[in-house]
Amino acid sequence: MSSYSAVSAKTKAMFGKCFKKSDFEALVSKASVNDICAYLKNETSYGDIFADVDENSVHRGLIEEQLWIKLDNEYSRIYNFVDNDKKEILDFLFIRKEVDYLKHSIRNLFNHEKTPTPEPVSDFFEKRTKIDIQACAGAKSLDDFIKACENTAYYEYLKRVKAINSDYFSIAMGLDLLYYENYWKRIKKLAGHERRAMEKFVGSQIDMMNIIWIYRSKEFFKFSNEQIYTCLLPVRYKLSEELIKRLVNARSSDGIISILDKTVYRSLFKRITEGFYVDENYRRIMYKIARSTFTAASDTIAGSCAYLYMKEFEILNIIRVIEGIRYGINPEAIKKHIRIS
Repeated sequence: MSSYSAVSAKTKAMFGKCFKKSDFEALVSKASVNDICAYLKNETSYGDIFADVDENSVHRGLIEEQLWIKLDNEYSRIYNFVDNDKKEILDFLFIRKEVDYLKHSIRNLFNHEKTPTPEPVSDFFEKRTKIDIQACAGAKSLDDFIKACENTAYYEYLKRVKAINSDYFSIAMGLDLLYYENYWKRIKKLAGHERRAMEKFVGSQIDMMNIIWIYRSKEFFKFSNEQIYTCLLPVRYKLSEELIKRLVNARSSDGIISILDKTVYRSLFKRITEGFYVDENYRRIMYKIARSTFTAASDTIAGSCAYLYMKEFEILNIIRVIEGIRYGINPEAIKKHIRIS
């Protein structure tokens, strides 16, 4: 069994190779996607996955694929180094990928019944998942799709929702509910410092996802209070039942923002009138939480989960820069929508 101090040392070394402000400054100054690839290949820790890539002829899609391979590689490096108890926590990071894949595939199935096209998957995902990817790709009905999941933990759930003729929204919502409910139950089996760190890291995510859902339900969907309640994730961290009730009962989205002004989540709607998006603020807040979790709990599995979140955040920022350069957006405008400090 590996000592977690060794895992902590490994993740700290990996974190030391993460992008600094100067790296993002360099990226946004590039003139083309090819120049970005050359920088990633020759000047950063991504050099290993771009070693065989010709930066002079590379296209945007391939760069993104290679970036996600880097995240898969780092996940595997940590996963293969920890004991089985810690693997159970890291498994939930992979299960999240499966849930997202299922939601994407089922949405395509409902929208294009005859020719659904599941989201492309990496070799890492296809080798690890028990979902029959090829069967999903050829599914022409929900029955076909369910059979493709026959050897997975999703099979019984999908059979139940098929029996009651659920729509896509209900199926996707149910997958999220199951995921977070089971994740939270596993976290509750941890102890002491490790449990508190994981509760903060995951509980904060769930709280903000519930807040965003309530906000969008009021602002865009005009859902009834009863409809909103049925879609909330079944976990409470800093959001008490009383506070959730106040948010749901708010007469408008502005009322929700006013209520949150007195909570730890007040910055979730910061500067949205200036062109910032709630999702961007959510990612920024979660990055700060991940950074503090990594600093305070690097000797636990929470530190490893936080590191992987920060790495994913970094990759998403790099992709935003690539998109900005590709479409000729001013570097200063790109910087506003990424975290570079």
